[in-house]
Amino acid sequence: MIKILIILFMLLMESAVLKAQSMINWIDIPYGKAISLAKEQDKNIVIYHHFKGCWVCAKMEKEVFIDPNVAGYYNKNFICVTVDVQSENGALYKNKFSTKVYPTFVFLSKNGLELHRIIGYYAPKEVIIQGKNAISKSNSLSFLNKEYRNGNREKDFLIKYIYALDNNRELDKKLIKTYL
Repeated sequence: MIKILIILFMLLMESAVLKAQSMINWIDIPYGKAISLAKEQDKNIVIYHHFKGCWVCAKMEKEVFIDPNVAGYYNKNFICVTVDVQSENGALYKNKFSTKVYPTFVFLSKNGLELHRIIGYYAPKEVIIQGKNAISKSNSLSFLNKEYRNGNREKDFLIKYIYALDNNRELDKKLIKTYL
């Protein structure tokens, strides 16, 4: 009887460990603590802005955040901060990063500099691509903005820039006319 209980206990523990590894380890902490933790662990930060009742947020939570590839990539490369913008802590983040549409994902360097931002629902593969773009020196929205301000108007660059702006809901007719 004891052997059966031990085996059942071990199976339950293994199941819990596997489940924990297949979820993003979101933490709800103040901004300053997120920066300290990022420096301590030498990781960038992703901040997931959401609120209760956001159906797109719920869809991301049920379909994307539990994907083992997404969870593995984000847990390895980022301090993953979750903020309910309707909470006191969330309101501080919302004001600091001027979020208005949800879900919004703000990617920061370990020093708190904004690298990249995306808004809305993304499938698991695209979420990983966006995480890689945030870390990339040449694909992050902050880099693309700088290149555009410095006068880069090459066709391939503008296509990449337009997609990045669209992912952040910042696409502007003036830019499209520049490309056309």
